[in-house]
Amino acid sequence: MITAEKGDTRRLMTHHAPRPSVDLDAVAAHHHIAEETRTPLTLWIAVADIPVLIAEVHRGRSLLTYVRADYADLLAAAQATLAADSDGETDPLWYLRDELTAQHEPRDLR
Repeated sequence: MITAEKGDTRRLMTHHAPRPSVDLDAVAAHHHIAEETRTPLTLWIAVADIPVLIAEVHRGRSLLTYVRADYADLLAAAQATLAADSDGETDPLWYLRDELTAQHEPRDLR
């Protein structure tokens, strides 16, 4: 984790982007070889990649759902912070701190 000193404008990086679980270069190579040779074996190898690619698409959609939810929660916290500030609350940034703490908790992203 990168830490920032007071006044530092760098973004804090607390999570790393998940890597693809599929070797896309291998899938592309399987497809290319199957197109060129058109033997039963190479065609079956290329076809065998389809379920793996479908699983990766589902995984990507799940990760996108997490990101959208995190964004919506941060936006709601920012709006609550602005409203609290205009209402004169003593600690309006509490809403953002609370949401950032909640998002910092580890979650399974497989």
